Amino acid sequence: MVLLGLTGWDEADRFVTTADQAGTTALRKPMADMGYTFKYVVTLRGETLPVARIVSYAQAARAAALLRGARIGTMGYRDMNLYGTLHDGVSLRARIGPEVESFEMLEMVQAIERLDPDAVAELTADVSARWEFVKDPQPGTIENTVRLYLALHQKVAERGYQAITLLDVDGVKKLLGFAPAGVFMLLHEEDGVCTVPENDIPGAVTQLMVRHLTGQVGAYMEFYEFQPDGMLMGVPDYVPTEVVEGPVTVLPNAFGEFGEGLLNVSRVKTGRVTVARLTHTGDRYAMHVATGEAATPRPWEEAGWSPPAPRLPSLEIALDGPVEDFVQQVLSQHYIISYGDNTEPLRDLCSIIGVEVI
Repeated sequence: MVLLGLTGWDEADRFVTTADQAGTTALRKPMADMGYTFKYVVTLRGETLPVARIVSYAQAARAAALLRGARIGTMGYRDMNLYGTLHDGVSLRARIGPEVESFEMLEMVQAIERLDPDAVAELTADVSARWEFVKDPQPGTIENTVRLYLALHQKVAERGYQAITLLDVDGVKKLLGFAPAGVFMLLHEEDGVCTVPENDIPGAVTQLMVRHLTGQVGAYMEFYEFQPDGMLMGVPDYVPTEVVEGPVTVLPNAFGEFGEGLLNVSRVKTGRVTVARLTHTGDRYAMHVATGEAATPRPWEEAGWSPPAPRLPSLEIALDGPVEDFVQQVLSQHYIISYGDNTEPLRDLCSIIGVEVI
């Protein structure tokens, strides 16, 4: 609910009030004590109705409802034995709403064997024309991406996933021999689902929160370097088309001992951004939120790529607050980025579902 205290109005040479603020101030604490979920909004004398604050709370209430019963698919579990990507299924379902379903990579391999070769050839030709390739890929590189995507597409359609995450390094790269960046890109473009690598369930839930609040895709990025005014954030694989500035640019490349995959090297949109991530300790949930100004980074590269090293999709983000404060609260290598200042709707959503804001 919104508890709304309206202001009075000017009439000729005097101000007239119906004492709404008396009624609403009398209600605020009893409503809180009784456990009601609400936001108290007042109109200040001489100012107009704060519509944006009311709309923000309405969006948050809608997002909270959409999270109830949302379904996230995870192929495999705990990529690279990471701790920060883990989740607790019972408390997540009870406190926030999403159901997490796990399925095995073997199921996708078996689905690949049953694919229609014509469907694979058709989408391969479409991808070859749709994306701008820096150089020609090796034979079979695009087909590998398309086959795994089509297998996952069937699973997404069958189970109704709104978000999906994959066993990336210890799974697709290690066992199937290629990087799944292009697969994530197709899941965005063809199915409109949220994606994040490395079995990152808290990251996927954060993406759903951002999407339901803002309508944005909620791209993931990870930390590469902290800087005096903020941080360099980027991805070693892909960004969704929605956050790309200019054409979607793809570089066939290999990293370390893994085979060739499709690396997205597109330029990322800049501007005002909000970075956020959900976490939990037991059944206590919290969300870290910060804002800043994102700019195109200075030239840099990540060690380990086949030379010449690619220009990874990235942003230099100048934080609004002290970097040290942010660093001491950081929750994981992955954070979810949205454009604009979305602090208020995120806070509203967290207040509705009982999540602490850091």
